[in-house]
Amino acid sequence: MGPYTAFNAEKAYDDADKLRTPFRDDPLFDPGKHIDAAGNSNMEEALRDFCEELRHEHNCRAFIATDIDIPTHQQAKERNENRGEDELEIAGMDPLAQSVAFVAHSDAVLFLFTSGGLTTGVGAETGGILGEFHLRRGNPATTHKPGQRVSTYADETFGSATIDELPKGYDIQYDRFDSKEELHTSVQRWFDNLIRETRDTDLPVFLPSETYSSETNE
Repeated sequence: MGPYTAFNAEKAYDDADKLRTPFRDDPLFDPGKHIDAAGNSNMEEALRDFCEELRHEHNCRAFIATDIDIPTHQQAKERNENRGEDELEIAGMDPLAQSVAFVAHSDAVLFLFTSGGLTTGVGAETGGILGEFHLRRGNPATTHKPGQRVSTYADETFGSATIDELPKGYDIQYDRFDSKEELHTSVQRWFDNLIRETRDTDLPVFLPSETYSSETNE
């Protein structure tokens, strides 16, 4: 998971057309390569490429949230207004609820932040997801999704007080990287540790709605 929109100076500054490129240097995002169906340079395509590399290099079933076509409530409303008489009504789901469901059923969860992406809202969503799984330090819940199954990676040039402070507030893995190669090495090390720690046990699905209360029946 990570920002899907690239920072584009032309969207923010009137004189950005004088720049060599309106995009920031980024270890994952190449504006000349990562082009979406509309012809725009798109950070989401960079994340999709990285997931493809994870599948081939680390033998895992990696995906990003947008790979799964679940409409938001607004998208569902628009589709239902234009559906045919023989088509069933579609139910929507808000993006945070979708992300919580993906995290619940995933063996490992990777939050990825680089300097080329717009992170407005993503930091808040990350904290919301981690809170759902009782990973804030000091949370009194008696059960939680194991923090070693959740990791955040940020490139060395990325700066965000919210993201930088995540390991202080939440019991999760955290690492920095300079290049895509270094990121892959770090992720492989994380996978190896996770497999080693869970070699003789299953990685159960954790549903926060079923284990939210820290109270016990007396």
